[in-house]
Amino acid sequence: MVQPYLILISNFRSDEIFAEAAANAAGLKFIHCRSLALGVAAIASSENIGAIFVDAKTEVEFIAFQDALLKNDRIPLSKVRPHLLHYISDLPLEDFSFLSRSPFFGSLLKREYPGDSQEMGQFYGRTLVSIHRKGPTALKNFLNASANIQSVTLTNSLQQKGIAAEVLKVGALLGSSPRMSARAALAAEETLMNAIFDAPVDAKGQRIHQKLSRTTKFELADKSRVEFEIGFDRLRMGMRITDHYGSLPRSTLLKHISRGTTSDTAILDAANAGAGLGLAAAYQTSASLFFRCQAGVRTDVLLFFPKAASVRGLKAEFRFFASDFHHSES
Repeated sequence: MVQPYLILISNFRSDEIFAEAAANAAGLKFIHCRSLALGVAAIASSENIGAIFVDAKTEVEFIAFQDALLKNDRIPLSKVRPHLLHYISDLPLEDFSFLSRSPFFGSLLKREYPGDSQEMGQFYGRTLVSIHRKGPTALKNFLNASANIQSVTLTNSLQQKGIAAEVLKVGALLGSSPRMSARAALAAEETLMNAIFDAPVDAKGQRIHQKLSRTTKFELADKSRVEFEIGFDRLRMGMRITDHYGSLPRSTLLKHISRGTTSDTAILDAANAGAGLGLAAAYQTSASLFFRCQAGVRTDVLLFFPKAASVRGLKAEFRFFASDFHHSES
């Protein structure tokens, strides 16, 4: 079997270091193309593509790439499915609202490699592996092998309060500032509430608990139970929140995640956004986000926060937004 390729289309040396490290971590063969024409030719001629990284500084570069794919009759859509496409940009995610309207939207990476672009590439390489891996998503697959990971299954609707306190403890162990840890705790609590109150649906697809007050206490039994994992290595904290309904629409996620907010402490309102979107301050600060939804089966939301002594420099941190939506194979 031909080893899958990671094709990079970029002139940035930092992108080359980052992407090659990601390719090595994911077990992909690295191909570097310094022009769009060469990149599209490589896509057309490659039989087994594992990932495509594209320099998309602005909307102009993204549209040029999209048009080049559409105009090349040697590139079937199966070669450029969204989970294969990874755009590296200098712009924040909220400035890429046009991506949600494109069939070629995949993952968005912020071009910030403070300290060690190779380490950032290795981290994202583990994300690539997880995107392609079938079955449940585990936090251990994203963090370093030395990571300390804890897990709990929530069995009542107000249990997230204790989870938030645990996130603060982990942030302190990691060495992050209290303010940074508080943002991570808020993100965990909001995402858990969405898994508890917004994800459950009945046989007709109607949301069961969405109109209830978030202070309502009830048991979470069987399918309604929510999984939570938290862990950290020397560089970052990671969390996984999983519901067993798989009711998060990709169109809803893209619409609201690319809309942007007016404050770095604003919350994407769950009642308006639908199940799974309570990301609180995580969205506008430093969190990397990975959503995997197997329709009707489960939704995994993973959040990663870098170790930070203060919030001030977080806008210069590498981060990504990635997603993988697919239907049940049953």
